[in-house]
Amino acid sequence: MSAAQKASEVGETVHNFVAGELAASSSGRDVALFNPATGEQSGRDGLSNAEDVNRAVAAACSAFPAWSQTSRLKRATLPPPCSSISCCTMLACRPES
Repeated sequence: MSAAQKASEVGETVHNFVAGELAASSSGRDVALFNPATGEQSGRDGLSNAEDVNRAVAAACSAFPAWSQTSRLKRATLPPPCSSISCCTMLACRPES
């Protein structure tokens, strides 16, 4: 079950997942989440800003060297969100040419 699904079930706020930890958005803003089947509010989702994105990209770039040396077999045994890495992260961590 994803963090968003769990938060929706218990009416909590969904936070960012950065450097292996849940982190609230630094904007201090959030938006209501609604169950599409019932129309009822089921939780809240923090609205990230540029500071949050920069923090996440910096954490991903820091982790990328070790991650790139991790075998596919090992990656396959890790639970999401650790089992994949986004193309965006790989591009953000590329050395400038």
